[in-house]
Amino acid sequence: MSKYFKRAGFFLTAVIIVSSFVWRTGAADLETASTLVVPDKYKTIHAAMNAAKAGDTVFVKAGVYQEPEIILKDGVKLIGEAMDKVTLRINIQKGRDVSVILADQPNGLIKNLTVEHIGKTNAKRRQVGIFIVDSSVEVVNCRIRKSVGYGVVVKNSRPIIRNCIFESNGFSGITIIGERSFPSIQDCNIHSNQQNGISFGSGGSGLIENNTVEKNKWQGIYVKEATETVKLRKNHCRANGHNGIYVTNGAKVDAQENSCADNGKSGILIYKEGAEASLRGNSCIENRKNGIWFAESAKGTAENNTCEENSKSGILVTGKKTSAVLRNNKCLGNGSNGIFFRWKATGVAEGNICRKNIHNGISAMYKGVTVELKNNQCLANGGSGIYFGGGAGGTAEGNICSENKWYGISIASVWSVPTLKNNRLSDNFRDNVYVEKGEFGAVRRLLVEEEFDELEEIAARLRAEKSRSYTSEWQLSYFYQYLGERWTGHNPSKEDWLLGILERWRKEKPESVTPLIMIAKAHIKFGWFARGRGFASTVTEEGWKVFHEKLQKARKVLEEAEELNTKDPEVYCLLLQIEQGEGNSNRKMNRLFEKGIAVKLGYRPLYRTRAYSLMPRWGGSKEELEVFSRRSVELTKEQEGESLYAVIATSMLGYVSNEDYPELKFSYPRIKQGCIDILERYPEADYYLNAYCFLASLYGDKETAKELFDKIGDNWNWDAWSYHKYFTKYKSWAYEKN
Repeated sequence: MSKYFKRAGFFLTAVIIVSSFVWRTGAADLETASTLVVPDKYKTIHAAMNAAKAGDTVFVKAGVYQEPEIILKDGVKLIGEAMDKVTLRINIQKGRDVSVILADQPNGLIKNLTVEHIGKTNAKRRQVGIFIVDSSVEVVNCRIRKSVGYGVVVKNSRPIIRNCIFESNGFSGITIIGERSFPSIQDCNIHSNQQNGISFGSGGSGLIENNTVEKNKWQGIYVKEATETVKLRKNHCRANGHNGIYVTNGAKVDAQENSCADNGKSGILIYKEGAEASLRGNSCIENRKNGIWFAESAKGTAENNTCEENSKSGILVTGKKTSAVLRNNKCLGNGSNGIFFRWKATGVAEGNICRKNIHNGISAMYKGVTVELKNNQCLANGGSGIYFGGGAGGTAEGNICSENKWYGISIASVWSVPTLKNNRLSDNFRDNVYVEKGEFGAVRRLLVEEEFDELEEIAARLRAEKSRSYTSEWQLSYFYQYLGERWTGHNPSKEDWLLGILERWRKEKPESVTPLIMIAKAHIKFGWFARGRGFASTVTEEGWKVFHEKLQKARKVLEEAEELNTKDPEVYCLLLQIEQGEGNSNRKMNRLFEKGIAVKLGYRPLYRTRAYSLMPRWGGSKEELEVFSRRSVELTKEQEGESLYAVIATSMLGYVSNEDYPELKFSYPRIKQGCIDILERYPEADYYLNAYCFLASLYGDKETAKELFDKIGDNWNWDAWSYHKYFTKYKSWAYEKN
């Protein structure tokens, strides 16, 4: 901003220009001090100022005075009869350049005046109401309005500005520039300006106290590149278009007891590397985004602040190298989380109260986030008291988490491994602690919040690492499963909403295969919803029509995905589902299966999907299904042993009755060995432990079944048994003496 105020070659039109003279306050001057009255003795302010000397007062009676710029002399007081009665006005003519005379160290007083511009001007120039340069002038009880540029500019000066009104100026109400600037701005009303209320441009510092800064188009108070710490005390920043207080580009702020409410973005935003803030006792209420937001490598502390009913989080700390210490804050009733650490941020949250927030009390999300959570109270939140997800880690110690609608503490990602110590968890509606090992429920929220970069990073990493969860399943398949389930296939009213999000993802990431897979998955799900899950004879004509239309849309998207450089086996899983739904030939499905395993040989969803299509209900046979199972083992034996045989066999549970299952021609010894191979490598894979037990029961292997029931105890798996009655029935059978 300082480029607008360079002396060389730059002109500023000012209503009042405070120039630099030497202040003389000797006795002789006081004895000769005079009051020059306008318009009684002097017809113009200009004439009176020319006649005045240090110590004199130019007193202006009621009226509107339209004159050229006025140069305030050293030590002269310019005082109006009353702010509402005396207006100083300059007519800005387009193309007119008026130079500003500058000098050193001015003193003086400007009081009880209204200052304004009329007329049109060249938009490239920055006209000013009052321009203070190298001065310690006082500006008291003045209204500066309708300036086509800035209301007041302070350059390398230390003025006192108090009890003034700055309104409807073309740029900011007050702008401070220059390393030597340190204004004291107190008890002012700064509103309805077209940029910021108060703006620190480049260099300088100051004390900003007890001002009302409201309804400005951009920020209430904007601090950029300040040389020293700017002190903000007891200001009321409300209803500004962007943020109440915005600190950026290396600036430092000490903000105490400010109120930031109803701003268009956040109450207080600390943004970019070098920006630093100490925030104490501030109130941030009902802002459209966050109450307090540390972002993009900013640092700071926030203590004893109240962040209440903001549309997003009470306090958000986000971005690489961003770090914040949060102590004894109250985060109440916010629209997302009470406190949210995300995306490589680090920090400490200690002694905070997070109550009745819509999502979680405290959230730590995504890779690289490390937090220390101590002695916080997380009460009655809509999600969990404390939530770790997406690879976030750290410690949670001595926290109280009660009456939350989900869990006291939730660990919702295979990558998140926080340390939990001495937390007091009680009366949480689902459970006190939830640990999701390898599941991907958290990605659903990323999709809703349209965090496409995070989703892309997760998908790319899972493709590259070929990683498995503790269940032995591919994490990539879990990613697509959790991202695509529960809002598709069951509620067609959500179709436009879901596809809208996915199309925006596709548009933002045109070279990515991931949104194309999700779009195809959605079309397939909605197609099956229209068709129904019954036999072909039960499907209506309209159901068939919608079903085939959806499958063709999915096919077209997946064919586009095949042409991209990134290869993903899920593409071929979905193409196999389409061919199965359309009733196409085995030859075509075999070709798609071979393409899929060429991308990722052991990707289990490919084998399950192809095996399902070989069941008799889809035109296959029991013999073909068993032959395919043996070939799958041959393809993967070096890496998987007999595992794939068990994977395919157990995937048929639920598709046939318990009595008919042994008729599928599977080899029980091979199923048994396959389950043993899986459990040796993945001992926590409780689905396969339960499925192995179920199949041992169906095939009459009582000894093995009893041994497995001993291991299972009461931890039966619904996906394996379908109903608890089967678990209890076969457990009773296994423990029978005869």
